[in-house]
Amino acid sequence: MLNKFRAWDSRNNEMVFSDETPCFYINTQGVLFMYGIPKKEGGGYHKSYDVDNFTGLQDKNGVDIYESDILINDLGRVCEVKWHEHQAGFDCEFIKDTRYQKDTDMTLGFRNVHLHIFTEVIGNKFESPELLEQ
Repeated sequence: MLNKFRAWDSRNNEMVFSDETPCFYINTQGVLFMYGIPKKEGGGYHKSYDVDNFTGLQDKNGVDIYESDILINDLGRVCEVKWHEHQAGFDCEFIKDTRYQKDTDMTLGFRNVHLHIFTEVIGNKFESPELLEQ
């Protein structure tokens, strides 16, 4: 699996991808460095970036799935991709699922390797925050 990342630039309201942007570097402490990118800001370290990891999966349309993406499955259930520390893997946390009690862990996870075949990326929490309010 290719290690890819993307970063949401909250200062310029745009997504930057590691495989499309030269000089995109994340050190071992998770600090993002971008030299000369974007040009209008100059280079160096920018605190205004939120970094998302690539899950290694693609949705049913071949779109890469990243942490913080919002997915919809074939049943119409919407979820956000999150890192699950206890399982050391990515999970799909359902949004406002009224079928369960409030404190229930509503993560589905990618433990089922075929899950991504039935899901579609419909946005992410940065560019489409309204999808989290459904």
